[in-house]
Amino acid sequence: MNKSDLLPDGLKLFFEAFEDNLSKPQFKNLKSWTAGILEGKSSVYEIKGSFSEKHVSSLTRFMNVSPWNHRSLNHQRITWASNILTARYHKYYPIIIDDTVNRKYGSLLTGVGKYYSNSEKRTINGQSIVTSHLYTGNADIPLFVDIYQKREQIEDKEEFKSKIDIAMDHIEKAPKLEDRIGVVITDTWYGSNDMIKKIIEKEYEGIIALKKNRKVNFKGKKRSVSELAMSMDNDFDPITVEGKVYQVWTSKVTLPGITNETTGKPKKFRLLISQQKLKNGNWSDYRYLLVTDMTMGKWTVLYLYQKRWKIETFYRFAKNAFDFQGSQIRTETGALRYFILLFFAYTYLTLSKYPHFAISNDAKTQYQAKKVIERDILENLIDWIYAQVIEGVDADEIKLKLAL
Repeated sequence: MNKSDLLPDGLKLFFEAFEDNLSKPQFKNLKSWTAGILEGKSSVYEIKGSFSEKHVSSLTRFMNVSPWNHRSLNHQRITWASNILTARYHKYYPIIIDDTVNRKYGSLLTGVGKYYSNSEKRTINGQSIVTSHLYTGNADIPLFVDIYQKREQIEDKEEFKSKIDIAMDHIEKAPKLEDRIGVVITDTWYGSNDMIKKIIEKEYEGIIALKKNRKVNFKGKKRSVSELAMSMDNDFDPITVEGKVYQVWTSKVTLPGITNETTGKPKKFRLLISQQKLKNGNWSDYRYLLVTDMTMGKWTVLYLYQKRWKIETFYRFAKNAFDFQGSQIRTETGALRYFILLFFAYTYLTLSKYPHFAISNDAKTQYQAKKVIERDILENLIDWIYAQVIEGVDADEIKLKLAL
């Protein structure tokens, strides 16, 4: 008996959307791994013990060498889910790009090295993971994932990709939602000219945080954005966005090295400098946002940039509820497949709020939905054992069927 057969009906319906692109054994392994991740399991032995009657070698081969196209399946998930989740709350929809460090100790794991962790505020041993995230207005799903590897870790140096290169790859294949405008949102790490040009090339808008020493052209002079902020005195406007109070200054600027392809003249951007009022009554440090859409209002810029937090919330959930950091799969293919199946698990928890896939009217958050799934699996298991007893199956045979 495979414990994945005990999954709630809504989750089974979710899996059926991807059945045609996999062989029957691959589809069983997909369900086993994703169901295991939903319960916070990350090792092949945990998956084997809970959701699969197959030998661990079968589960391992599925992740490392089995001939299924994980990137194509991930793209299918994105297209399928974004069509369901599309909502007309706002004409803009954020595409958020960021990276996180997963603590790892095995030196044989792909990309493991010393990286600075923003969450821990220090350098740790781990994998640097670049991901992108979609927020539709009423729900969010992860999009793409890649493991960043330092140049010295790659055998063929010509295959090296910086985090900026990876982020531009994600923009290249990000989804377009009908009749709406995609806005790429990034922190200061991704504010290069190449990144900004890629956003424009793919006909997205962008809200890009700039480092304080970033130079812009303002009224014919090249100045750092921090110098501009200090020269504004009290020329800031108050604004409240979703309960948060800001003071804001904005103006037109150009960037050295970026021109309008049609006119050949320097391309105009909107620079928005803001401070947020803190709980103690003081003002935060300045934040510098470069906006490609010259018509976008101050409130909208700040509202959309606040949605960048969606990806940080996802990282926290994935690490705490899914054991995002726990997988010890060594190969790059296997590690990427694990992350993509984790994306499948998170996507289902997002969809579980919709009636067609609902698991419970009480599940309002991903954490609640995860708890409901665990409860439903346990209840289904109890019902199955009770049915076996009623049919006269003895305890030893029940244990054998459960692979205990």
